[in-house]
Amino acid sequence: MYRLIHENNVIGVSALESGDPAIGSASGDLGESGTSEGLSQWILSKGGVEEDGVFLLEIGKAFLVVSGDQTPVPFSGGSIICVPADDEVFLELTGIPAPEYVHFFPRHVKAFQQSLSATGYND
Repeated sequence: MYRLIHENNVIGVSALESGDPAIGSASGDLGESGTSEGLSQWILSKGGVEEDGVFLLEIGKAFLVVSGDQTPVPFSGGSIICVPADDEVFLELTGIPAPEYVHFFPRHVKAFQQSLSATGYND
């Protein structure tokens, strides 16, 4: 599990279960983040926006993502997406450098390579 931290506070945890190695992105449900209603208000207080009941906060250098062993995951950008009506919260990271991507997300890389093999692009 990966923890999203802002100002020394854990905002939530995510398995970052989905990803795209080709563009260095990883995403997943963000749990342990309190209520989605409370998080949506926090998003607004940090400069996020709301459109049609979906709250979005772009994240960058003020945020830290660490793995279970406390190793920081480098990323250049991302977002927290909160949908209180559906009680859903997501975390997306972008710009994860290739060597670190392979280290932190080997299953994403393997699935990507298998999809290339299935289409004949990996030959």
